[in-house]
Amino acid sequence: MAVFRLEDSHGGVEVVVFPDLYREAFGILSNDVAVLVKGKPEPGEDAGKVLATKILLLDEVRQRDASSMTIRIPLEQFFEDSLPHLRELLEQHRGTCPLKFELTRENYQVTVRPHPFLRVEPSPELVTSLEAICGEGTVALNR
Repeated sequence: MAVFRLEDSHGGVEVVVFPDLYREAFGILSNDVAVLVKGKPEPGEDAGKVLATKILLLDEVRQRDASSMTIRIPLEQFFEDSLPHLRELLEQHRGTCPLKFELTRENYQVTVRPHPFLRVEPSPELVTSLEAICGEGTVALNR
């Protein structure tokens, strides 16, 4: 069992996590990790509490809820020998999320939408791997 204080820019609330959920979420509960807590409010004397029913990493929620993924490729920094790695990575992460590529060079930008057959399952690993190939900050998840 755990009790912790969940804070955002507007304040905070005490969260109570019962043993079954605590065992399930143990690996993601640490300081400075953004989480989404679902639960039931329980009014208290000074401040309320939340009885947690689900705890998820906020990044995973954002990625799971993405309606599409945009990969921006600055052509000045992209090498032709990276294409097979990019294709292999996208094939390894097949899913239902549509892709869009934005190819940029100086003042020009071309948007390419691949065949609908090429869709991915967004994940932290996919984003990290894509940014290793295309550059940091080149992947955007759209709602």
